[in-house]
Amino acid sequence: IGPGCGEYIRRVFERNTSLRTLCLDKTGILPLDISEMTRGLCENQSLMGLSLAYNIVGSEGGAALARAVETNTALEVLNLSFTGLGTVGGCAILKSMLQNHQLSELNLCGAGLTCDCSRMIANVLQANTTLTNLDLSSNSLGPDSGDVIGTALRTKQALTGLHLTFNHLGGVGVHGIARGIEFNQSLRWLSLSTNGLGVKGAKSVANAISHQRSLRELNLQFNPIGPVGAKALACIFRS
Repeated sequence: IGPGCGEYIRRVFERNTSLRTLCLDKTGILPLDISEMTRGLCENQSLMGLSLAYNIVGSEGGAALARAVETNTALEVLNLSFTGLGTVGGCAILKSMLQNHQLSELNLCGAGLTCDCSRMIANVLQANTTLTNLDLSSNSLGPDSGDVIGTALRTKQALTGLHLTFNHLGGVGVHGIARGIEFNQSLRWLSLSTNGLGVKGAKSVANAISHQRSLRELNLQFNPIGPVGAKALACIFRS
């Protein structure tokens, strides 16, 4: 589609009442287009799914989308993976979730989030009651975000899927996440792959799931847990 399409997409959002899902992945949309099209998205009350993956949304487009998310009462699924939101744009989207009570799936995979976003992530987990699936894979949340997000998971009882693949959490970060999972009884899918969790992280996860009764799928691939970590997990799975 390319640059300059924002006005046309805005018109679609303003006039069409039958479209339910729109995928605009890899279409060359730029931040100015995003800002224009979201003017229509604010008014649209029929679109339920929107995907803008692999476009340059940036912080400017993220702020515009955030305003739309705050006011839109129909959108249930939003995919912003690999859109270059960065810390500013990502936090804007997350903050908008505090006002949104409809969105159930949010994909921010590879959106450029950092540890500075962890507090806002925690706020969303604690305050939002409709979000069930959150994908934060391929960001740079780092080890310090583990305790912050983990604490929020203790009280979040609506989330069923959390994807934290490749976030440089390390054993310390995973330990914080695991402490939260221990008290969470809604999570069914959890991905911690490619996080360098090591033996300490593996033991923390093993201890957490020994108290957890809702988890059905756990992804720990590409983590150097070693024989000791593997044994700790195996003992829990056997029981």
